[in-house]
Amino acid sequence: MNEQIIPKSLRNAFNKFSTLQSEEEKKEFWKTMARNKDQFAPGTLDMEIEKGLIALSDRVDELLKKVRQPV
Repeated sequence: MNEQIIPKSLRNAFNKFSTLQSEEEKKEFWKTMARNKDQFAPGTLDMEIEKGLIALSDRVDELLKKVRQPV
């Protein structure tokens, strides 16, 4: 479920960054991110966030239906 809410590109970047140990590795990571800026362009992120919000909204609707069902 969380995988649908958080854009895959951000999850991948976070997972990679969280494994880095040295400052040199982190510096190289940010250089790579700067070179690959298209995947984090505002339009791309907006689209991914919108997809995540729709998935979250759908999940909330599902849970509301379950809660409202008679026992």
